Amino acid sequence: MKIRLIACLSFATFLIAQTAGTGFDIRLDTALGGSGFNNDDNAAGIHLITNRSDNNERIDLDGDGLFEVIVLSKNAADDIHVYEATADNSYSFVWGFDINSDTASLIPQGVAVGDSDGDGLLEIVHVNGNSDAVNVFEMAAGQIVDGMNPSYTPSFSTAVTDPTAVQIGDLDGDGRFELLISSRSETAGFVIFETTGDDTYAAAVSTAVGDVDNMNDDGGAASLSVVADLDGDTTMEIVLAPDREARINDAFYVFSWDGATFTEESQLAIATTASLTGINNVLVYDIDGAGSPEIVLTESVTDRLYIYESTAANTYAADAGTAGVITPGVNIFAFSVGDRDADGFLELYLPVDDDTGTSAYVTYFEHDGTVGGFGAGNFGSAQFLVTDIGSGVGSNDPRAVTYAQGSLDGDSFGDVAVTTQNGELIILESNTGMSGLPVDLLMFTVD
Repeated sequence: MKIRLIACLSFATFLIAQTAGTGFDIRLDTALGGSGFNNDDNAAGIHLITNRSDNNERIDLDGDGLFEVIVLSKNAADDIHVYEATADNSYSFVWGFDINSDTASLIPQGVAVGDSDGDGLLEIVHVNGNSDAVNVFEMAAGQIVDGMNPSYTPSFSTAVTDPTAVQIGDLDGDGRFELLISSRSETAGFVIFETTGDDTYAAAVSTAVGDVDNMNDDGGAASLSVVADLDGDTTMEIVLAPDREARINDAFYVFSWDGATFTEESQLAIATTASLTGINNVLVYDIDGAGSPEIVLTESVTDRLYIYESTAANTYAADAGTAGVITPGVNIFAFSVGDRDADGFLELYLPVDDDTGTSAYVTYFEHDGTVGGFGAGNFGSAQFLVTDIGSGVGSNDPRAVTYAQGSLDGDSFGDVAVTTQNGELIILESNTGMSGLPVDLLMFTVD
């Protein structure tokens, strides 16, 4: 068992002189002991999580009422890091695991938390794109203990070619969860393992994603959304964004699965002058509060954000056309949605790269609540979550941001986490009252 010094870290621990935006305070700023993820690492959207994948509630691995943040880094003593709130405005490292034995070529890709097998014990599900591995680390009853609970021995482990991201959901609506995995594979870009019992899963089923011609690596997927009924037809769907290395103009693919057969319900393209090699993040949220989710994508080559709505069964349209809704800065990556002031109007939070050699930052834009309104005029001017993250191209650019479903540390203020390219975790807290997202805004189920 590893022996380490675990220190309680508070907002007074700083690496670089970050500056919180108006309405936020920094509560944690800590190094992860390695490096973060650059623009060649897919699935950036789930390098950092504060919410469960199966129900989008806050993560509480051991059920003690203290919530956790899980973040990935690479080339560190640990590559999976779990931080837990220990008191108001205070967080401690509580569990870590070294996926790659410090081999630089092995890069952690994605992580999710949920109870996939329905036994009441939460799991950390991790996919590693370079070692073709899927591992499930399941909690036992009791407190989190580094090196012991969850055990370093996976409760389930299997191989998947080039996995990039993972979610937990019930795509076929049979009451049993599946491990839903995106992959760079040319012929198996979407892979499903359905639970069959405690710590047991059916054999993998898979389907191709994108243009499969065995040339130029133009198939495969970089990330995938949570499960939702996207078009109101009572069939659950999932959205996959194409591999960022793919030389195609497709924006996303919508799939359903009935337990036996995959159906590609929709394939959307954006007519731009450049191939969309940068789309690597997709989320589904009810941004306008109308009761049905939109598909939201970021694209890090032309630096745009796109929002799509369903117009009929299996049919979707871009609300702001091919120009995108927001062009917030350079190389936007993993994004999130929050409600910092609990006013019912949601904000889009976007990390912005630093190609200018000045200061990287996380910015946000608040929606005005207009039902079906997703033009640039429906979002307020850019505000800042955190600035002065670092200077110099690629030195410490933000790579992911995630808004917790509510307070992580048990007070009445919502929390949001950011991770950076050099392997840094920043947790900020809203100082304008309870914020975050109610569960019914995040999960869409069939009644």
